[in-house]
Amino acid sequence: MTPAAPYTVITLALGSLETNCYVVAERATGAALCIDPGADAAAIARRVQQEGLTVQGIALTHGHGDHIGAVARLRKEWGVPVYIHHADADMLTSAARNLSTMLGAHIVTDAADTTVADADALTFGGTRVAVLHTPGHTPGGVCYFIAANTPPLLFSGDTLFRREVGRCDLPGGSWPALQQSVRGKLYVLPGATRVYPGHGPATTIDEEMRENPHVAN
Repeated sequence: MTPAAPYTVITLALGSLETNCYVVAERATGAALCIDPGADAAAIARRVQQEGLTVQGIALTHGHGDHIGAVARLRKEWGVPVYIHHADADMLTSAARNLSTMLGAHIVTDAADTTVADADALTFGGTRVAVLHTPGHTPGGVCYFIAANTPPLLFSGDTLFRREVGRCDLPGGSWPALQQSVRGKLYVLPGATRVYPGHGPATTIDEEMRENPHVAN
């Protein structure tokens, strides 16, 4: 019998753009990290409570409004730190910079508790989460990588999707930077790595290296 993986990943597609919010949790302890709570704080909090989890941090892959809409309420309810790359940090406090005004909304929250950079690590429970700086969709876009699972887990935000990549035509976007991020930071990960993107279904690094029409290996 194959042993259970040490982590469980809950996916909630929320908001008008169906942005994926992830709650990744240690099976043994219930310690968890919430990634990109984009909308519907009540639904996220309710699911966390139903599963008996203890969220220990909120990690943001970037600062766009559809990825941060539930941050203000959840950070208050859970009393946990918020992490974002320093290059996107000002998006949290400005609806114009986080582009929520384009969606007819005004989404802002307090400044992040901690800003991160490439090769930093976050922790929850006994888990180390590596920060990979992957600019291109935004200047401060990051992916979060958990090597301790089999297969490893990657939360790719809007850098890499199943057979797609993030938009580069928004303020701060760069197509050359995105290509370099995908090839230099993501395609070097183990091929079996399970990729959980900011929108749409999960995939793997192997699949995208073979099948992604936008960034060939």
